[in-house]
Amino acid sequence: MNAHCRAWRMRLRPGAEAQYDEAHARVWPDLLAEMRNAGVARFIIYRDKLDVFAWQERAAPFPEPGTQPSEVLKMWWHAMKPLMLTEPDGRPKQTPMTEVFVLTADEAGT
Repeated sequence: MNAHCRAWRMRLRPGAEAQYDEAHARVWPDLLAEMRNAGVARFIIYRDKLDVFAWQERAAPFPEPGTQPSEVLKMWWHAMKPLMLTEPDGRPKQTPMTEVFVLTADEAGT
């Protein structure tokens, strides 16, 4: 697979850690299906106290900036808004991260 990857940071509001973890233990089936249909192969989220690190891998390129989010995604953002720092439109504040190193199995000689 010719993967397209990106990573970003987000920030929780103080005291929201448990609720955030619980919400992600039961992500809505409609949202999961939408992500799979959009070509998301892997989506991993890590959390360290209030700091959230997300990494996503897709088979297809990511949507262009400014692409309108789906209604399901907007509803998810609305549900997450009390837990996270957000932009005025409700989407989580995201700080893109720069990829600096990648090791694949082929490059490792395996």
